[in-house]
Amino acid sequence: HLASSGSLGLLNPRLFLLGLAAVFTAVAGSNALNCYLERELDTLMTRTRRRPLPRGAVRPRDALILSLSLLLAAPLLALLPTPGASYPLLLYLAGVSIYILLYTLLLKRRSRLNILAVAPSAATPVWYGWMLGGAPFDLRPLLLGLISSLWTLPHLWSLAYAYARDYRRGGVPMLPAVSRGAVAVRVILLSLIALLASSLALIPLSNSPIYPASALSLCLLLSYLALRFYLEPSGRRAWRLFKATSPYILLLLASYALDQSWERLLG
Repeated sequence: HLASSGSLGLLNPRLFLLGLAAVFTAVAGSNALNCYLERELDTLMTRTRRRPLPRGAVRPRDALILSLSLLLAAPLLALLPTPGASYPLLLYLAGVSIYILLYTLLLKRRSRLNILAVAPSAATPVWYGWMLGGAPFDLRPLLLGLISSLWTLPHLWSLAYAYARDYRRGGVPMLPAVSRGAVAVRVILLSLIALLASSLALIPLSNSPIYPASALSLCLLLSYLALRFYLEPSGRRAWRLFKATSPYILLLLASYALDQSWERLLG
């Protein structure tokens, strides 16, 4: 939304805040429902056994009620800024269905390529925000959605490499957990190359030096961590790569929002 509006949301803060609330509510509801559905699996894994449901801090019934309440509230919030528009509901249904139905319930415990199924859901909040901002749906939001989708691959695969034993114990066939060695490393690196390439592909669509400088700096940092992981694969280095991908996507998207708003802010 910030990039699409070209004003960092300053011209219509109400629109921005309503959209932000809708996205946060949808994401929170989806994650809460995912935790409810996987509460037994989470007890088997070291990384997740301290979550509220596995350790008994929250009753399953309460978690289910909370998650469904959030998921019911999210589309209502999404429709408030644009009454009568169909895209908020369609994007909401696509994102939640892909994450909960296709990934969590259908493929997560059945396929080593499960992450490929969930990746498109990461594009839906980006596209919702862009449409809310009012700019044409051109190559820019398509690339931003692609970047967000591709980001999920190295983000989650590096986590799976670091916690491979956990995933095997839980019976979750994450590709790096069941394909250890050179295959797992190559898959993670290829997914990173795709992410970096898509990030750099957005440079010709920038309005100032802000995004090119930010994208190049972030890509160099991630490339350095990826090279270290490639030269000496280990759970610790995979974990560092995982941790770096979170600020990477946040800073990349923020820099593009600032880049697209630069001329109006200066004027």
